[in-house]
Amino acid sequence: MVVFIDGEPDFDSYRRFKIKTFEGADDFRAHQEMMERRLERLTTDPEKFPKPDLIIIDGGKGQLSSVKQVFDEFGVNDIDLIALAEREEEIFVLDKSQPVILQKNDY
Repeated sequence: MVVFIDGEPDFDSYRRFKIKTFEGADDFRAHQEMMERRLERLTTDPEKFPKPDLIIIDGGKGQLSSVKQVFDEFGVNDIDLIALAEREEEIFVLDKSQPVILQKNDY
């Protein structure tokens, strides 16, 4: 987890999550576990883990959908959520079925 505040990286807030609830490779479940633990911290440790304005998921439409399930379970509707699929520079957003494609000259 990386954190930016006012467009600048906050290296002290960076975290690595060790997946604890299952073994094996399941990227969707790993994203869900990480997000569950992060959202729990909104109430248990809000000073160390304040509510973000935006969460960017590493992945595509499937990862975005799996994390959206966690948002729904926690009743989160005031944090923006997108997914970034880096290979094709696609940005997935919840209200569109097709990704936003970044052109090479856009970045």
